[in-house]
Amino acid sequence: MDELLKGKVAIVTGASRKLGIGRACALVLARMGANVVVTSTGGPPPGGLSEEEKRIGWHGVESMAEEVRAMGRGALALQVDVSDADSVQNMVTQTLRQFGRVDILVSNAAAPREYFHVVDLPEDVWSNIIDVNLTGTYLCFKEVGRQLIAQGHGGRLIVMCSQRGKYGGARRAAYCASKFGQLGLVQSMAYEVARQNITVNAVCPGDVDTSRTDYGNMLTSEVTGRVVEDIVSQNLTRVPIGRLATPEEIAYTVGFLASPYADYITGQAVMVTGGSSMS
Repeated sequence: MDELLKGKVAIVTGASRKLGIGRACALVLARMGANVVVTSTGGPPPGGLSEEEKRIGWHGVESMAEEVRAMGRGALALQVDVSDADSVQNMVTQTLRQFGRVDILVSNAAAPREYFHVVDLPEDVWSNIIDVNLTGTYLCFKEVGRQLIAQGHGGRLIVMCSQRGKYGGARRAAYCASKFGQLGLVQSMAYEVARQNITVNAVCPGDVDTSRTDYGNMLTSEVTGRVVEDIVSQNLTRVPIGRLATPEEIAYTVGFLASPYADYITGQAVMVTGGSSMS
């Protein structure tokens, strides 16, 4: 892959899972030449470590950073609570201390989807999803955006949204609300920073072959009593291409939006859904 991002510095939040979109984004950006900061909360992932992660001794963002360094790029692993302003500010400070600049943000950290009807949705579950997904994106955009403006050489703000940012679904009200909100934030900020050569975009995946998807299918099975295999099969009937996306396929879209090829693209929600959503 051409080193279109040589010398750039990227932050990817939520990059602790071996089978995850965050890891794929970090590796694609590193392959394109960027030094990469990867973050996680430091806590156990929803559903715990996968069997593969246990087998290979995966250590979250520390293992992620080692992979980036093995590619000949600089890497920094941080524990960050994206819903906390001080933690996000420290993330930017540590990035500048290590690399002296920041050019790209991939706001990927996200809370798991809920499985409650609205009338039964606990307030703490609602608050956690909104705090991490929406407030977390706002805080990351705010702090990295300030730094990009101060540096004066443009940059990229990208959020990992979802096809659920375009339409709702039963038992997913908090998650969908947070994702709809991300798209409003993207469009508003895109207007505000365009003249500083900063683009702001969202990537909206459909179903992706990740540990998060596996965990979601398990929760759906517990709520509905259906077996996981039937849930997966039914989900795939809505995908014209007929399979889950790989994390790398989502990450390639992020890499494109981070590259000079996307200089004239801003305020967009790029759907990567295998055709399950076409608007």
